[in-house]
Amino acid sequence: MSSATSAPSPMASLLAAVAEARAQGRRSRRPPEVPPGWEREFRDTFVPLSREQLQHLLLTEFHPSGSSRAAFLAFASRLDQALHPRYHRLHLHLQALYGPIDPDRDTGDPGVPGGSPGGGRRERRVVATLARLLAEANFQRLPEAAIAFALLVQHPLDEVQVSVKLEEYEEIQFWALGQRVGPLPDAPPPPRRWPYSRPPPAPHRRYFRRVVVVARPRGAGLELAAFREVPLEALELLLGRGRVRTPGLTRARLHLGLAAWGIFLFLNLGLGLMADLKVGATGLLLGLGAVVAFRGAKAFARRREAAALELARSRYRRGTAQHGELVAALTRRAQDEATKEALLAHTFLPRCHGAQAEARLQAEVEAWLRRRLGLPLAFPARRALRRLRGLGGAGTPDPGGRRAAGGQ
Repeated sequence: MSSATSAPSPMASLLAAVAEARAQGRRSRRPPEVPPGWEREFRDTFVPLSREQLQHLLLTEFHPSGSSRAAFLAFASRLDQALHPRYHRLHLHLQALYGPIDPDRDTGDPGVPGGSPGGGRRERRVVATLARLLAEANFQRLPEAAIAFALLVQHPLDEVQVSVKLEEYEEIQFWALGQRVGPLPDAPPPPRRWPYSRPPPAPHRRYFRRVVVVARPRGAGLELAAFREVPLEALELLLGRGRVRTPGLTRARLHLGLAAWGIFLFLNLGLGLMADLKVGATGLLLGLGAVVAFRGAKAFARRREAAALELARSRYRRGTAQHGELVAALTRRAQDEATKEALLAHTFLPRCHGAQAEARLQAEVEAWLRRRLGLPLAFPARRALRRLRGLGGAGTPDPGGRRAAGGQ
């Protein structure tokens, strides 16, 4: 155990949350439930449109023609010229930090842990810088109560179940965007109850469009990976050190099959051996027990191998990027999200006057997104206004509450 003067482990609070959720399940004799109100900590700010789609939508609805259209297109061009150098520098900075510890690198000394001295400190700097980039890319860090629920609950439709020993990790973070509740895209249809019956409808599940895993296993390098269409109950499938386990119902079915096979073998072979060869009952039972145990071990081993193969396939199908390529993908996404926020703020800001311009801007954009997309999204108005002010011109409110110079 660490001393009282040392810094607390990043995993200490997550371990406490998992222990509390497990204790509540034992007291209530029911599986843990999704913590009430955890969505208040997870406010989805991701607009599920590309920057080109959003720009076309804004042009069609608010800037159809004339000087308004020309001013909006000029602002979009100026925005690209202003944001691209900033995110290019950020990408180079992250690349320089992560390059020496990237497991996909083909340079450096493989005998030095982390690729260079001070690998642990470098990993902490990478995680801190990456957290800021993820926030700008509109990823939200999942609260520990939701992670604890996901690590303890298995969905009955998930064929693969995974157990994770949290003690093997120094840090685990899940960042997600695009929370949805509905049928899981690209999921296999649920099995039919009867051979010729209609297939049941796909169940509604809580899932995320994208999930980024930032993990530091003990004695290993930093793990960075991104996945798509991940249910809340399947977060443990994304961890590299997860171990497949056989579900209780499958174990019971295998044990019943082995018992039936052992009884059949004893009745058809054992009784004949006892009568014809005068084999003692003790020796016969020991021999049959050894045969059944060997067959059971092979059956469980085949089941684990099939589950491990399915887990690898699931990770491959859901994986979008990892290691160094994830850093580049996140930088591009952060620039796209910054562009979309600035375009929305520039369009709706002229409608918001007075001292409460920021609150009104947020309400106006959220209402429009709910009307156009049908999603209760949160709009980071403060960050969008800060970006507009950084441009030093069009679209920013003045202290007197008058329209900005470049307003509509």
